[in-house]
Amino acid sequence: MTVAKVHRLAMTLAVTIALSGMLQGTVRLALAAAATMVLVWIFAPRLHRPSPLALRVIVHASTVVLLGGALIVFGQERIDGVLMIVMLGVANRFVLRAGHRDDLIIIGAASVLIAAATTISPGLAFLLIALTYLPTAMWSLWAATLLASHPDVGRRPAPRQMRTIAGWSLALMMAGFLTVSLLPRYHFSRLLSPGYFMQLAGATRSMDLEVGGVRPPGGGAAVLQIEVQERAGPGVAEGLYARLFALNVFDGKTFTEGEGGRTTSLYSRWNRYDGGPLEFTADDGPQTVRVSMERIARIGQAHPVAAFGRTEPRYVMVRGLSTTESGNWISQSFPRKKAVAYKVDLGRKAEVVPRRPEVRAAQLARLRQLPDDLDPRIRQLAEGLVTETMTTDAKVAAMLRHFAVGYAYSLDPLEGESDNPLIRFLFEAKAGHCELYAGALAVLLRVVGVPARVVTGYYGGRWNDAGAYLEMSEDDAHAWVEIFHEDEGWQWVDATPADARARRKPEVFAWFSDFYKALDKLWYDKVVDFDEAKRRRLIGEVSEQLGELPLVDELTGGGPSGGGGRGGAVGLVLLLVPVVVGGWWSWRRRRRRPDVLGSRLRRMLDPDGDETSTLGQLLASVPAARRAAARRAVLTYEAWRFGPTPTPDGAGPVLEAIAQAERVKV
Repeated sequence: MTVAKVHRLAMTLAVTIALSGMLQGTVRLALAAAATMVLVWIFAPRLHRPSPLALRVIVHASTVVLLGGALIVFGQERIDGVLMIVMLGVANRFVLRAGHRDDLIIIGAASVLIAAATTISPGLAFLLIALTYLPTAMWSLWAATLLASHPDVGRRPAPRQMRTIAGWSLALMMAGFLTVSLLPRYHFSRLLSPGYFMQLAGATRSMDLEVGGVRPPGGGAAVLQIEVQERAGPGVAEGLYARLFALNVFDGKTFTEGEGGRTTSLYSRWNRYDGGPLEFTADDGPQTVRVSMERIARIGQAHPVAAFGRTEPRYVMVRGLSTTESGNWISQSFPRKKAVAYKVDLGRKAEVVPRRPEVRAAQLARLRQLPDDLDPRIRQLAEGLVTETMTTDAKVAAMLRHFAVGYAYSLDPLEGESDNPLIRFLFEAKAGHCELYAGALAVLLRVVGVPARVVTGYYGGRWNDAGAYLEMSEDDAHAWVEIFHEDEGWQWVDATPADARARRKPEVFAWFSDFYKALDKLWYDKVVDFDEAKRRRLIGEVSEQLGELPLVDELTGGGPSGGGGRGGAVGLVLLLVPVVVGGWWSWRRRRRRPDVLGSRLRRMLDPDGDETSTLGQLLASVPAARRAAARRAVLTYEAWRFGPTPTPDGAGPVLEAIAQAERVKV
């Protein structure tokens, strides 16, 4: 492969890999990255050809127009606009490349995209992106330097140092990662937090009842991961509901969250909230699970907390837990990370009681409200299923018996002619998906005076054998009903047929998917989520093995943001180690190069000799006492230098022969 082909292929791959890090961003960012990829591959074959005037005019005009669009986006989503402008610069210079200066601009802009990928694609995908981007970027710059040295270099075969360049670039990158991991954490901006700009999946804050069908599940992104204790086993996590949003307001076709209003701190436990600090110190019980939840709210905003259970929400161990007036659980205490984590004790009931009784009364009144134009047939159906003497449990049971006979689960569009989704579901099609079941049940219960609301979240999930955790994804999205029982508190009721609640299809390569997701979780836990607390624990373990380190306080300071302690000293030492080792190795390799050994041999033969003289001529001027050793050094050097391709590994005998000749006293 020639130098020109290496340059073209490496440059194209480097730009493509950098753009792939944008594909997990917002829709417009992903579309811009995909369009730029297509453009790069179309113009890759003509990377080294001069650009005609017409092409330059078209490209520059298009860039100006698209730049205006990026500036409009900049006013709405700042990070999207910035990255789109960077991609415009990459596309412009790639199509109209005019030399090695453009190569530097392209790789520099691609490196900016790679840096942004740490927040857009912080999972295992970023590791793969980084491991492939660095060698291709180094190859492209190396080939660009050769092309700039002489016009004819591009037609020559590429030197054999490509693997060496790739190996050294990856080794230095890993050494840098390992070193920086032990340095104190500094938080300059929440915009630099991992996952800040990710487009993540989550249950919806509103639910439209429509007559059209819904798409079948198909490999949605993971949202929740539930880890169980080893002694408990996977059975603890079977049949779990994960409620995320409570939808209180119904206008006839849509359930919405309603006004959040002020939040009320609560204590999710057996007893009532007593106004004490919301610190949870309960020991992990046999049914305690650890929940890792993908961030579905911007960093800095209150984050929803998923409530787990089978028939009702269970005890949640999380700081700063509050409830909104709409009934959703939120927390302000989650750190600046891609995911939020907390614990849930599935063995204990969570009785959530607001501070003021009037808040509950007002909330329950909203859960009985119905639109004024509600179809009379719905009222007649609800009132015909129950009697006035029925208890809340009896009313709920009557409703569930009604949906168990004559109704079917279906994702297809509803049959019938009515434009009212509830009328078409309840009286015409009698078939629908979970949203229609939940919406219809909530309305029927409100008609007969039972406080009810629709809740959205996830159900079932899939057990990951490789990672030993339950995973809930977009494919597990579900809707059901939450009612308030005077004696038992909040209860969950699901009218969707039991065999249709889990909609996930079997995966063809489930073992590979489990393995990849387990690696992705390991990458996040050990790398992305490697915060100051974990750094301190690691430093403590290292310090116990190495003993006390000298000059710790002087080297680390001790500021709160820097962390103080031994971390700075260890990080500083480890930062110097690769520099020293790399410098020694480079010096060792350099002294074995043919030109360096030739210069050393000439100095040994005659320090004042002419550079134009041959080694044989210089050998004639060597003193008689050193001449035999000098001749052996010259013959050894010439056999190595002018034999097969000389390598640094084969320079050992030459170095030894020259050293022996230098040791002979004259």
